[in-house]
Amino acid sequence: MTPRIPTILSLATAALLQTACQQPDVNCTSAHGTFAARFERKSGPADQPCGQLVGDILGMSTYYAPGGVNNTPKFAEPSVAIRALYLYEYIYTQVYDPTTVFDTRKIDKEVGDPDSLGDFAAGVPDDEGFCAVPKMSKVNLDLPEVVEVVEVVEVIDDPLTQEDETVEPVAPVAPQAAATLAYEWSKVKFLVTPDAQGTQFSADLKFTQDACTATYHVVGVYPAIGCIGEDGTPDNTVCESDVNGINPDFPTECLVFSEGIAYCVLTEEPPAYDNAA
Repeated sequence: MTPRIPTILSLATAALLQTACQQPDVNCTSAHGTFAARFERKSGPADQPCGQLVGDILGMSTYYAPGGVNNTPKFAEPSVAIRALYLYEYIYTQVYDPTTVFDTRKIDKEVGDPDSLGDFAAGVPDDEGFCAVPKMSKVNLDLPEVVEVVEVVEVIDDPLTQEDETVEPVAPVAPQAAATLAYEWSKVKFLVTPDAQGTQFSADLKFTQDACTATYHVVGVYPAIGCIGEDGTPDNTVCESDVNGINPDFPTECLVFSEGIAYCVLTEEPPAYDNAA
């Protein structure tokens, strides 16, 4: 029996070392901040606004249920919120006066919640490193009609001057017809691994603008890094840089979203890694 003792001890020691070196579980999460996402149209008219989305900036935040041990969050019960910049810019530029402070509370109260919300299916990633969100709430914003309004500033006459002060109109608000914007996200999932903690994302989207509807497959990467060069043209070297903030192992390219706006986006479906890295 004596010769077997070292073997048993060795096995026990190895087991302890494996336990001590085991990578702890990563909770399901999204990176907190803005993702640059490319949109691949699957259906819908390409000659109408609903079918012309090439890319967008998506704001992401993860929340955890309260009531954990010692007043900590319940990290096994995460939820996520998605907010599309296209929607916010549409509201801001076409409904509310750009000269005023953008009040998100006013939008939530008057036209609906601009955030799509959903619960992760589990607290930790699946065997492939993905965290799925089976159901997201529908964003359905009914934007009110805006008639042309001209704000008038009344200037009180100063008796100490000879000139007569006049009443001048300022900051006209352009008219805007009533509009509807709707986002229906499905098949949402985040890549959550030790080196990609919610920084790659994919989903399907049904997007409606007024009477026009299109569907897309969407792939996003965190953080959103602009790639317009100093000369005003897309610069792919920004996306190839190892110090731009994006994981250097992620394959990216510079994609033009619209005139003068371009961002680094993933070139492949998650999990996307540069084979040359």
